Amino acid sequence: MIRSSFFSKCGALQVLSYFIGTNCLANYCQQFMDLSGLKGLFPMFLSPPKFTKRLGMTEDSMEEYSISIIFSLLRNLKSEYRARITQKFVENNFVKIDRLMQLFTKYNDKINLVNAKIDVRLSELVKQSQSIDQEMDDQFYYDRLDGGLFTLQIIVCIIFELFSEQNLNISMQINNYLSQRQISTSYLETILEEYIQHYGENDHYQAVEDEKNRLCSLLKFI
Repeated sequence: MIRSSFFSKCGALQVLSYFIGTNCLANYCQQFMDLSGLKGLFPMFLSPPKFTKRLGMTEDSMEEYSISIIFSLLRNLKSEYRARITQKFVENNFVKIDRLMQLFTKYNDKINLVNAKIDVRLSELVKQSQSIDQEMDDQFYYDRLDGGLFTLQIIVCIIFELFSEQNLNISMQINNYLSQRQISTSYLETILEEYIQHYGENDHYQAVEDEKNRLCSLLKFI
């Protein structure tokens, strides 16, 4: 479906991001792989269609959909299925790693701007001798999510998933990119830790705790 026309691809990617990216079962992810879904997914990841008012979508939303699907596949799949995804990031001289890190830079820059605005607001509140209550603190976090933090967090999750594969070439490619831009791996850890902290914070299901523990285990691979 996402390999067909422009409008079908955009709509299909949105539907798949909700279906595969939300509490998806592993067998659905396997079916997606068995139906050659990666052949349609990664071209959209590398070069998403420009925004269209007719669809009510933006380039940012298309990027969010594609990376959400990729993360869900890595999270839910094992063995040869996961290896196939990892291989996609190796092929064609790591072009997909380069794209992933470009997206990291894009959304990191976006959230830095949001953080700067929040810092200004906090300074104003301090000058007015106003305290920061939990509701206000939560609102600042939601503002950051809307400003690109969620997409940045998912990108970082994918980076850690790839690190966990212990593929030396992939790790070197990512680390070289970070080094050239003077970005420390500890910064990535901070982003992942914040994601874990807020993951399913209003839910108390065992599956939520299991996923938080799984994400924590990724930190050792960086």
